[in-house]
Amino acid sequence: MRALVQWLHGRGQHHINCEGGEALLDVMVRNDLVNEMDVTISPVLAGSGYLRDPEREIASPHPRFSLAHQFVDEGFVFCRFVR
Repeated sequence: MRALVQWLHGRGQHHINCEGGEALLDVMVRNDLVNEMDVTISPVLAGSGYLRDPEREIASPHPRFSLAHQFVDEGFVFCRFVR
């Protein structure tokens, strides 16, 4: 992976955006190749049990939430979502 990144840098590609699963992330972190990250939060409950239970009626198949409050403390972002 490091060789690929060096190859891309050699061709003027200094900003590389990678999206992938845990295997790609593991390789990138182990090779110290992550210097920025974007985190997306989707405030939707998408559990497996209650969505498949035909006996249980809910108003929406995926309950939606709205951001009510957020703050940052010591590098952590805390978010509170409400229905």
